[in-house]
Amino acid sequence: MKRDWEISELQEYWTLQPLELQLLENRNDENGLGFALLLKFFQIEDQGGMGSGC
Repeated sequence: MKRDWEISELQEYWTLQPLELQLLENRNDENGLGFALLLKFFQIEDQGGMGSGC
């Protein structure tokens, strides 16, 4: 996972899209935050990792 992000990268990769927001509708705040973070994390990792930084 990349460690140093530009603002534009944060907006592009970590902003939830409308269909992703629909997945959060039936979750409480605590579960929704965790779900959203894991969703975006796995999407980014699936794209090739955005850099080699393990």
